[in-house]
Order: sequence, then structure tokens, then C-alpha cells
Amino acid sequence: MILENKFVNQNKSFIFVLSVHLINLKMAESMFVRSGVCRKGRCGDVTDILDLNGDPLCIGDIVIVSEIDGHGICSNHGIHVVVNDRWTTYNGGDNVENLTFDSYIMGWKGAKFNGEDSKYVAQKVKSYSDVVDGEHWAAAGINYKLEGL
Repeated sequence: MILENKFVNQNKSFIFVLSVHLINLKMAESMFVRSGVCRKGRCGDVTDILDLNGDPLCIGDIVIVSEIDGHGICSNHGIHVVVNDRWTTYNGGDNVENLTFDSYIMGWKGAKFNGEDSKYVAQKVKSYSDVVDGEHWAAAGINYKLEGL
């Protein structure tokens, strides 16, 4: 990619050409969590959802969702992933970025987690930073793919 900026200094024009070389192709790509071929978020984006320890979860984190009833009995609801609605994927694979979007745990949109008024807790079992390109979690219905923006 070549960027050209023209600077004017007293009757003289200088053309400054900056060549940007991508040393590593991964610099131009990001890891995305997907449901099938649909983007469900860019891994690493921080959310306002807190885990069991009170730490913020990130898009792509894999969690186990549990419910604690009024008697303190815990029921586990399986493995899920933290996602958002930042992209809409259309037939043919086109991804369009949305200006407004919500972050949530897949399958639990609208549920409150780890608050005093919440009966649900989310415990991180794998961080987004530990997933690899092509990783597939069939139980959660998600996969990870390195893609260009």
C-alpha cells in the first residue's frame, strides 16, 4: 500500500511518499469467532459482561454458563462463547459492520450475569487468546477463523 501526502513549504512542493510494507500478513487479519460462516465477533474485543471472578469477558472467550437457584444449587448449562452483533453476514459471505451492536453470551442474549440480581454465572474455560485458526467447538456451535477485515 502506498500513501502519498503533499506538503507545501514556501513556493516549493515536496512529495512525501510513505511505503507501508506488511511484514506479516497476520497484521492485516483478525481472528473471528463464527457460527458456521457467519461472523459473530472479532476475538479480543472487550465486553461489559463479567465472569465469575468479576473480570470482563472478551469476544471469543469460551465459558460455561451455570444457574444458581434460591437454595444455592448450581445447574450447569453447557459450553458457550462470548459474541456480538457487530457484523451481519449475507448470503455469499459478505460481512457488513453495524454501527450499533450488543455483546452477549451465545444462546443467552438478554440474560444478566454475575450480578447481585442475577442467578446466572459465567466461568471462562478458555481465553480467546488461546484459540487457533480453524479451531472448532461443535458443542458450542462455533469455529474460529483468521480473516481480513
